[in-house]
Amino acid sequence: MPNPDRPQAPGYLANLMARLFHEVAGEGLVPLGIAPPMFPLLVELWFGDTPVSRASLAATQEMEVADIDALVVAMAEAGLIERFAADPAAVLVLTAKGEAAKGPAVAAARRANAAAAAVLDEAEMAQLLGLMNRVIDALQGAKGQGG
Repeated sequence: MPNPDRPQAPGYLANLMARLFHEVAGEGLVPLGIAPPMFPLLVELWFGDTPVSRASLAATQEMEVADIDALVVAMAEAGLIERFAADPAAVLVLTAKGEAAKGPAVAAARRANAAAAAVLDEAEMAQLLGLMNRVIDALQGAKGQGG
């Protein structure tokens, strides 16, 4: 039963869900020196099939370049990646610390995903993911159209 005092606006619920995912995953990520917003970028570095750069991250993460740059700087300051060249196409390289964090970080993220999935059956999870993707696509289409 949902909290009866919780606003039912889609934006509010999406933001709350994202914050809760970050909090649950963060319990395992933060001790590794990983802020939750860094995790998707690290996943590309750990598991990607091609070299990863700031420019490629901006495209694959569907984020603004300035936001990617801020995260990459923070990752370098945390010792997770090597310092990098100013060229946005320069390849990012994991440090030993960044490589060592892979297993525990993935486990932390899986814990958050498992907590969410535990309340849904397979069909409900597929429906949730489909609906979330439709909303994301609609919001991306609405960007820059003013208000």
